[in-house]
Amino acid sequence: MAASAERSTASQHGLLRATVDRLAAQAVAAAAPVGIAVAASPADRDAVYRLRYQHVIQADWATPEELPDEREQDGFDARAVHIVAWSGGRAVGTCRLVFPDPTERLPVEAVFELVVEPPTSAPTLDRLLVEPGHRGGALTSALLAYAWQELRRRGFESASAIATKPVMRLLRGLGLELTVLAGPRMYWGEERYAVLCAPSVGLIARDELDVAAAWGEPEPEIPLALVEILADYRVDPRKLTVTARLVEDLGLDSLELVGVVVDLEERLGIHLGDELTGVKTLGEAIARVSAKAGSARWTLPG
Repeated sequence: MAASAERSTASQHGLLRATVDRLAAQAVAAAAPVGIAVAASPADRDAVYRLRYQHVIQADWATPEELPDEREQDGFDARAVHIVAWSGGRAVGTCRLVFPDPTERLPVEAVFELVVEPPTSAPTLDRLLVEPGHRGGALTSALLAYAWQELRRRGFESASAIATKPVMRLLRGLGLELTVLAGPRMYWGEERYAVLCAPSVGLIARDELDVAAAWGEPEPEIPLALVEILADYRVDPRKLTVTARLVEDLGLDSLELVGVVVDLEERLGIHLGDELTGVKTLGEAIARVSAKAGSARWTLPG
């Protein structure tokens, strides 16, 4: 039995990895004609620092007098991998990855005075920004997708991050599971949190439900919240289809169904009451919760 469970877990992990790899590739391709690449030269890095300078000055996080060379840099930049979005030869977006070094702290560790465990497990993703003319979700998502590809190339499947609440919502909307390590703390003019990010198993079910599981267009919490909550009840995400029956197919008993409702209320900040009474299938549950949450963007898949 133990060996069978291990094989099942390994199979699910492999399926999740393949799903995220595919969605990330789609998101990067969807950014065209904007191209995304790692900064490959001193000139590329200089373009990143100048773009970051413009951002912090516009946000009033620093003054020109504090950054007289018109570049925003810190001590982590020299060893960081800088990811850049290029449009017409001009940098229009960026983020960076700082990889673990046994002799050095990560940015998230330095800012929040903590130690990421286990050591060397989670590079820090930070300095994520897109210039105003290219904002709107798709390019930000493409930068994060490219960062995932770079993590995978180097043998990592999770990252630490310094994030505001809106960025945390974006990451969850993309299908990432977040663990808050510390915060909030004022950093670069806003309250930010130290978080660990990793792909959620809910992405598999979301993909099978055919619910626009693309990194290029983050969706609201439903139905991703529902499939992630069901995963906490040991429901195999591969069984999550719109026609799946909550009791007969997913194996939920009456107490577990009550727990699902409570978890959804806490996650979404709504009161469901008896909204799910009499619901038989996952598709019906998605439709009822969507209507209650007032999410006009969501319709029943299919």
